[in-house]
Amino acid sequence: MKTIKKSLYLFELVILIFTILYYFVVLKSFSEFSNIINIVFWVILSLILVIKYRFPKDKNHYKASAIRTVIIGLLVYLIVIYSIGIFTGFQHFVYSRSFVNIIKNTTPVLILILSRTVIRYVISKNSVNDLKPIIILTIQFILFDILLAANYYSFHNVEQIFNFICLICLSYISREMLYSYLTYNISYVPSLILQLAFGLYAYILPFFPDLGNYVTSIFGIFLPYFLYRSIEKTQRKDNKKKKLVVQTTSRLVFLIILFILSVNVALVSGTFSHKIIAIASDSMYPTYKRGDAVIFKKIEKYGIDKIEEGDIIIFIQKDIIITHRVIKVKKNNSGSYFKTKGDNNTYEDDFNVYSKDVVGIVKYVVPVAGYPTLWMGDMFKALGENNEK
Repeated sequence: MKTIKKSLYLFELVILIFTILYYFVVLKSFSEFSNIINIVFWVILSLILVIKYRFPKDKNHYKASAIRTVIIGLLVYLIVIYSIGIFTGFQHFVYSRSFVNIIKNTTPVLILILSRTVIRYVISKNSVNDLKPIIILTIQFILFDILLAANYYSFHNVEQIFNFICLICLSYISREMLYSYLTYNISYVPSLILQLAFGLYAYILPFFPDLGNYVTSIFGIFLPYFLYRSIEKTQRKDNKKKKLVVQTTSRLVFLIILFILSVNVALVSGTFSHKIIAIASDSMYPTYKRGDAVIFKKIEKYGIDKIEEGDIIIFIQKDIIITHRVIKVKKNNSGSYFKTKGDNNTYEDDFNVYSKDVVGIVKYVVPVAGYPTLWMGDMFKALGENNEK
C-alpha cells in the first residue's frame, strides 16, 4: 500500500511540474501549440495510469441513484435559468452551430474530460483508505484550471479581479470538489455526466440566458453544493451506519460563509442599489484608510442633485476610481459639477468632477475588509509585470 501511495504521489508531482511549465513556459512561448500539448499530456498520463493500475471495477449501490439525481438536478438548473432568461434576456454563444464545427470544437474538450476522469478515478480507487492523494489531485485540477483561465482574463481593476474570483475560482473549486466526491465515494459516471454538461453546453446550445455576474456566480457555487447535499442525503437514508451527516456546527459555519459570500458578490457586482469597493490609498485618512472597504449607493439610485458639500463620492478620473470628499458644488448650463479633495491631501483635486463621472455616494465603511481584494490586485499586477519582463 505504501508503494502504491508513493507512486500516486509521483504522478501528482508530474502534474504539478506540468502545471508550472504549462503556465509559465508553454502558454508564453508555445501558445499556438498549447491546446495540443495540454491534450497530449493528460491523455498520456491517463494511459500510463490505466496500464500501471488497470481500470478498477465501478460497482456501487448508490450509482444509479446518483446518476438520476445529477440528471434531474441539471434539468431543473436549465429550467430555472432559462425561465430567468425570459426576464433578463438571452445571449448567443460565439461558436458556430454547424455539425462540422460542433465536432471540431467539442472533440478536444471531450478528450480532456475523459482523460481527467480516468486519472481521477484510478487515483481515487487506489487510495481508498487514504484521502490525501485524491485531495491533492483535486487541488491540482483546481489550480491548473484557474491558472489557465487567468491567462485569458483581464485584470485592469479590482472589480474585475473580484469577478474572476467569484465567477471562475469559486465555481471551479465547487465543481472539482463535487467531481472528486462523486468519483471517490460513488462512481465516475455521475461525475462524468456533470463534466460533460458543464464543458460542452457552450458548443452545443444556440443561446444562453444573460443572468449577469451575480446570478451566474451564485448558480456556479450553489448547484454543486445542492447536488452534493441531495446525493449525500440519499446515502444517509439508505445506510444509517455511515456517518456522512455534517455536524450542526459545520453546517452553520458553511451557511454563514455562503451568506457572507452572497452578500459580497451582490455588492461587488452591483446587482442591487449598493456596491462595495476597496480603498487603495490613504488620501482619505483618517476617515478611511487603505484596506478599508466602502459601500456606496449607485448614483442612478441616489440622484446627482442630492449631492451636497461634505458628501464623499465615488467617481472615475482617467479610468481610475477615486473616493474623495465634495468641497464645492457648482452648476453650469450642462448641469452640476463638483470640486473634490482627499481629507489627507493638502490641496483640492486639480480637475472638475462632472455628473457623468460620478459613480455613487459613500454610505458605509467596513474597516480592513478591502485588504484581500488589494492583495489579489497586487499579486496579479506583479504577475503581469513579471510576464512583461
